[in-house]
Amino acid sequence: MILAFLGAALAGDVFASVGAEVGFGTGTWSRIHVDDTGWWYFKALGGDFWRERLDDDLSGYDDSSRVNVTNFGVLQDIQVERCADTSWLVAGSYSLDAPDDSARAWHFDADFNLIAEVNVEERASARSHNDMVVFCSLTTIGTAFSIAPGTSAHGSVFLDLEYNVVGSMVDLDWASMGASMALRTSDERIVAVDVDGPDDENIRFTVFDPDWSTVEKVDVPVPDGVAFWPQRLLHFGDGWILTYLARPADIHEGDGEVWLMAMDADFNLVDSVQVTAEGTLNGRPWVVWKGDKLAVSYDREVSTYVTLVQINPDALPSPEDTGAVDTGIADSGGDSGGDTAVDTGVDSAGDSGIGVDTSDSGGSPEVIAKDGEGRDCGCGMGGAGAAAVCSAGALGILAGRRRGGHARRTPQAPQRTHLQSP
Repeated sequence: MILAFLGAALAGDVFASVGAEVGFGTGTWSRIHVDDTGWWYFKALGGDFWRERLDDDLSGYDDSSRVNVTNFGVLQDIQVERCADTSWLVAGSYSLDAPDDSARAWHFDADFNLIAEVNVEERASARSHNDMVVFCSLTTIGTAFSIAPGTSAHGSVFLDLEYNVVGSMVDLDWASMGASMALRTSDERIVAVDVDGPDDENIRFTVFDPDWSTVEKVDVPVPDGVAFWPQRLLHFGDGWILTYLARPADIHEGDGEVWLMAMDADFNLVDSVQVTAEGTLNGRPWVVWKGDKLAVSYDREVSTYVTLVQINPDALPSPEDTGAVDTGIADSGGDSGGDTAVDTGVDSAGDSGIGVDTSDSGGSPEVIAKDGEGRDCGCGMGGAGAAAVCSAGALGILAGRRRGGHARRTPQAPQRTHLQSP
């Protein structure tokens, strides 16, 4: 039983060791996903999103052979998710009349053949499309983004992209910027994670029904510092693994150190580990699970990195425990773990049963600068200014270090607020 595993994990470690940090050159929005023979690696650079295949040990990267995924040229913040049918959903923001007032999405099959390109919104100044959440499960496909500051509304919206056309927009009582979503397969409810402000000592989990009504909110205290940018939530057996950033409580701005948390099905903290070196200023953390390893990706000072984290063998759930097929490929809006390939029957746009909409909004976008946000060369590394400031980086391997000399908080039980019958 998975609950037996979680009880045992409380007495030991889920995270056995943190490996060496591997660098992948200039860029931001460092993202890694599971592949049958290794990993798919993505990063933002020059206003576009790029991909390259990596070997299982993170070797094999060649900056000269990376492939442009989006071919748009002006993107800023870019996100990618592996869908339940092994296709890919990519979304990115750009600026026309105001910062991040526009967004575009791309849906690719498993081999990166374009299924559809969708104009999410343009010149929609009432909403901020930076740090969008991309969600792609068997039941729901779309993207979430924030209500713009200064408007009468607050919170976020989820825009449905089913059948690769812009659908309905739903208001959410949730802060989507720099956040994450995952489908809880046991009851088909959507679990969204965020933080309540920039100096919060809790990670907040919001559970939504399939119709987006709020079921409950759960505050989980973090073990050290204040938390922000919880950008990747994924299933781990019957529980959860989350990556987020943390910084000391007396520092109120800037990036932070990358952390991992393991939780049981009820969001009780099981284990945690700091991934990046003490005092480093990292951004946009991400994590996927494959076999006995977690791959954690992030960027720092306009350079991109991945670190492998070894899972304690005693903490590994089995397919029998989870009731799921051990594929190593996403099955619920996130990577489910394992490394056994499964033929899903989805291998082309034709097989997907989804209509193709490749219409363009017309004309090349006019890009305006993003001032005063402290985002190294812009989050997506776009524009001439970025080209002038950001120089090419080379592959490097850096020694990983762990936090030392800091007393962690005593773990506390999550605080729950039920808004309807669970």
